[in-house]
Amino acid sequence: MPPNRRRPSQEFIKDITVVDDGIRPVRHAHDWTRDKLGILTSYLGAYGRACQRAGEFYFVDAMAGPGLYRIEETGEWLLGSTPIALKSAPPFAQCLAMDVDERNVLALRRRIDQFGPRATVLQGDANSDLVGAMGEFVPRNRPSFILLDPEGAELHWETVRGVAAHRQGALKSELLILFATEGVNRMLPVEADIELHNEMALNILFPPQSRWRETWQRRRSGEISPAEARVEYVAGYVRGLEAAGYASVLPREIRRPNGSLVYHLIFASDHPAGERIMRDVFGTMNPNDPQQRLFL
Repeated sequence: MPPNRRRPSQEFIKDITVVDDGIRPVRHAHDWTRDKLGILTSYLGAYGRACQRAGEFYFVDAMAGPGLYRIEETGEWLLGSTPIALKSAPPFAQCLAMDVDERNVLALRRRIDQFGPRATVLQGDANSDLVGAMGEFVPRNRPSFILLDPEGAELHWETVRGVAAHRQGALKSELLILFATEGVNRMLPVEADIELHNEMALNILFPPQSRWRETWQRRRSGEISPAEARVEYVAGYVRGLEAAGYASVLPREIRRPNGSLVYHLIFASDHPAGERIMRDVFGTMNPNDPQQRLFL
């Protein structure tokens, strides 16, 4: 990756734009995924430079997928998160990827085979297997960046808490979490009771500090608007990360080009430099902006 993180935002999308490699499967996605991948690409290079004094630093991709995206609206082929991390410079000492789908695991291994022992791809369920795998592959006394990128509401809070507790010492692992804001909202109807399976899933998804049920009841009674309820659901998740000991937690909306909300990215760090850098990246990375697309 080019060394200067402060290039125009759209150039980070150029870094990860590739051609179809013919390996299957791929992950079909929509154009707002460009924001997520651009943010990740922009941040990881800066993270590596900030961690160089530590000697070694590590990347974990808990729900990695097959390693290649096709953006439906544009026809672009974009690298997935594990290849992005492996191409980032300065290089991570080790990139650990995990996916529950055997087909994704096999495809990702083929796509990153050239990186040799720096890349490890495991088949497993992040909610049951990730923390143990980190204990084997990620030293507790080295910096690590953990991407938790579920497709919906399947990420358990206990998994997040376990990952946060992995690092021993002054600083915990940095986290970037996809919080499925609209998916959660659909699980919480206003005109009916919550379905039992959704209630169980939400109890597993949210931290105890979230007070998600209270927020839903306030929305149902008309006390707060749909937009205010969404803000409160995210704020409850942020409170959980703060209770887990993170000094800085930053949420960032990801929206469709028409402006409607899809999900939030939530970043958690103990380091002032991490907060400063990600705050800048969150504020400037908008690759779905039509004016920025003119440069692609």
